Amino acid sequence: MNTISKNTTNPRYVEWNLQIERAIGTSNSFSVNYVGNHGSHLFIRNPVVNTFASSAFGDLPLTAPDQRFGSILELQNDGTSNYDGITASVTHRIGYGFTGTFNYTYMHSLDDVSNGGLEPYNGLNAGNSLRVQIDPNNLRRFNYGNSDYNFPHTVSANYYWQLPFKSENKLANLAIRGWAVSGALYSKSGEQFSIYDTAAVAAFGNPGSARVLATYLGGPRTCGRPSSQANLTCLTASQFAPAGSETDFGNTSRNFFRGPAYFNTDFSVQKDFRITESGITFTLGANAFNILNHPNFDNPVTNAASSRVGQFFETVTPPNSPYGNFQGAAVSGRVLQLDLKFKF
Repeated sequence: MNTISKNTTNPRYVEWNLQIERAIGTSNSFSVNYVGNHGSHLFIRNPVVNTFASSAFGDLPLTAPDQRFGSILELQNDGTSNYDGITASVTHRIGYGFTGTFNYTYMHSLDDVSNGGLEPYNGLNAGNSLRVQIDPNNLRRFNYGNSDYNFPHTVSANYYWQLPFKSENKLANLAIRGWAVSGALYSKSGEQFSIYDTAAVAAFGNPGSARVLATYLGGPRTCGRPSSQANLTCLTASQFAPAGSETDFGNTSRNFFRGPAYFNTDFSVQKDFRITESGITFTLGANAFNILNHPNFDNPVTNAASSRVGQFFETVTPPNSPYGNFQGAAVSGRVLQLDLKFKF
């Protein structure tokens, strides 16, 4: 493969934001924050800039532009990106033993290729990210669309409550005081993805790592959460033209579809036992990661040439667990942890 470079201008970003914050009483605050971002001259890989087709296919020539060369990879800095997001936050500082924060974000992120096409956004299912220019003669026609990490709605919250139990009886006081509960909640829209057709690339004279979007015929575009283990289908093959039948690079933009939404909540409870008046205590606690044992599914199979297109096969893990952050799907279910701490 031959490689050429074009337009080596460094990437540029312009960012702006505006935040308004308001105190409500002595223990509460509310803020709204708008953030915008525009990127230009971003890295793009065009893997088959000189490809041709054996029959009419989009705007490709019918013969090789120059038969002395095989597949040519073009590196350029013609990509763009745009982001707009607004976050609303409510915070309650310690009052009656309770503190907590609630955040809601609405955003929209668009680009030609996410992460410069160097790494997939989703490491578990790399096929979700289309990391190259689709039509070698027209970058904006199919590539510009939702970013791999475009999640319109995101909700997060965390809280800590030291229960205000108290009794005049010393023995009863030992049992009911020192309890605290805490937790975190996270929910977001599903991940964007594209349905592509590897069978259509066979029409190319030098296919390289080219991608062709499948021809969409209609039907659902957003995956809901599967209702049961026996119903793990989001999209069906009937929503797309037969594999290999495309005569163009598709009829949708990149990342036209959306996977199932993500939801997770963790919960912890602990009890402090004071041994001496000088402050020597030990704490017994229990932590539940994904306490509701809620399965979160990765995007379905995205290749229209597969007999399993549109079907779910993987779950995704919560962002943290007792085993560390971003573990594999093997720890995607509920995980319980007991801990004992001694303070002196």
